[in-house]
Amino acid sequence: MRAASTISLNVAIWVGLCVVVGWAAARVPQRWLANDTFVTRIRPFERHGRIYDRCGIRRWKGRLPESNSLGRAARPSKRVLTGRSSVPGFIGETRRAEYVHWVILLAGPSFDLWSPTWVARTMTVFGIGFNLPFIAVQRFNRARAVRSGTAVLGDGAVS
Repeated sequence: MRAASTISLNVAIWVGLCVVVGWAAARVPQRWLANDTFVTRIRPFERHGRIYDRCGIRRWKGRLPESNSLGRAARPSKRVLTGRSSVPGFIGETRRAEYVHWVILLAGPSFDLWSPTWVARTMTVFGIGFNLPFIAVQRFNRARAVRSGTAVLGDGAVS
């Protein structure tokens, strides 16, 4: 019974963490997202996002849920952005989303503070498995947007 209640608590903490981090990130001014940082910079091994094509990202990225910013005026879906004027804002939003998922992922080890080791490790593995696909999609989309200069990127969808 203790394990079930610990797992339930941890799931509730994950959900709360996602909501709080997303809510806070939605309030970050767009100008703070205008440039890449060490975290968001596309690395040479990513080959302008082409490395993700080899992972088959186009087949599964559309199945991931899309979250418009919590508590702010809803932004249009990234699936319908068109035109070059949309690109800088879109690129900033990919940075915002990437930061959100990195912060959530990095919180995983904190479960060691209150959970048995096996539960904490399970939560950390879950955090990695849940967040890495979202990070990959953001990096893939940003690299494509920068490379192409337009938000309609071949397949008609950018999310």
